[in-house]
Amino acid sequence: MIRSVLTAICCIFATGPLVGQAEDTKASPNIEAAKTASTKPDAKTPLGRFALAKALLRHSQTSGDLAFALAALRLAASALPQADLVEFQATARDLAHGDAAAGAQIARILAETPRGLVVALSAPITGRVSARSSFLVDDALLTFEGQARAEIMLSGDGGADLDLIVRDDAGNEICRSERPFDHEYCDWIPSRTGLFRVEIVNHDASDSAFELWAN
Repeated sequence: MIRSVLTAICCIFATGPLVGQAEDTKASPNIEAAKTASTKPDAKTPLGRFALAKALLRHSQTSGDLAFALAALRLAASALPQADLVEFQATARDLAHGDAAAGAQIARILAETPRGLVVALSAPITGRVSARSSFLVDDALLTFEGQARAEIMLSGDGGADLDLIVRDDAGNEICRSERPFDHEYCDWIPSRTGLFRVEIVNHDASDSAFELWAN
């Protein structure tokens, strides 16, 4: 199971960071942040582990594979309090189909002492992006400190392919996450404290609700 879970994670986050080229950008100290950008969640941070857990959860929901649901629950439990694990628990129990051994495994995961820093993440920014269009998140909601890791995770409702683009206040592209589904992640280190502009792009013919999480 461990090998299959690791393989799924590698496939889900195989796409590397796509960032703006310095010669095409406006002058801005923050353009240096583009060199630090990544679209692969860092399991060392709570939001990074949450992003990995959400990706595994979505994979379990689409594949019907209990192993991925259990892996998602275990990973989420290492980063979040139990109050934030409702969706992870529900998916695992649904895919267990009443199996006693699986139910016992779920109980053990929830009873284990969480590893790492357990935090209550700030409430996500929520919204809806129309079909074949883009949504610009309110700049005022996304200020990040200079020289500290900034993280953003996008999670859609499963109905459309969504992409995530981050730009600085001068319009320079810092990070672009374009996987073929609606779960995207970016992290970078801002050169200075400031506002960042986030664009969510919907490539499909149906509207999609989304949640945007930031550290």
